[in-house]
Amino acid sequence: QKLDETFKGDDMLGEVDLERRKVQFSYIDDQFYVFMDEEDYSQYHLSKAMLEDELPYITEGLEGLMGLRVNGEFVAVELPQSVVMEIADCAPGIKGASASARTKPATFATGLTIQVPEYLDVGERVKVNTQEARYMSRA
Repeated sequence: QKLDETFKGDDMLGEVDLERRKVQFSYIDDQFYVFMDEEDYSQYHLSKAMLEDELPYITEGLEGLMGLRVNGEFVAVELPQSVVMEIADCAPGIKGASASARTKPATFATGLTIQVPEYLDVGERVKVNTQEARYMSRA
């Protein structure tokens, strides 16, 4: 994110200790999502409000996440470029449908809804781009 600030010539800025750590999503504890550090197995808690944009992609056992610690405090999670998710609900697949540009909406267990090719069916695993919330390929 960007932040515009104006400072005077004699203003002093403190140093910030910024650290990125590999983490894995573990479980949900009431209103908090619990992540485990892959190196020292520490657990970090983030509230639903702090993860608002990432929630549609966070599934049980999700790996490839990067946690951000600022001055020793866990403050954010960075998603991988793509995640593999299973389709929970969509219209039935059409037999003989080609990989044409025709699509249909598909919903995942997390509530995320994206457009997928019409030949896909419920239960299939697909790769989803987390930056643009779009279908990439079958997994």
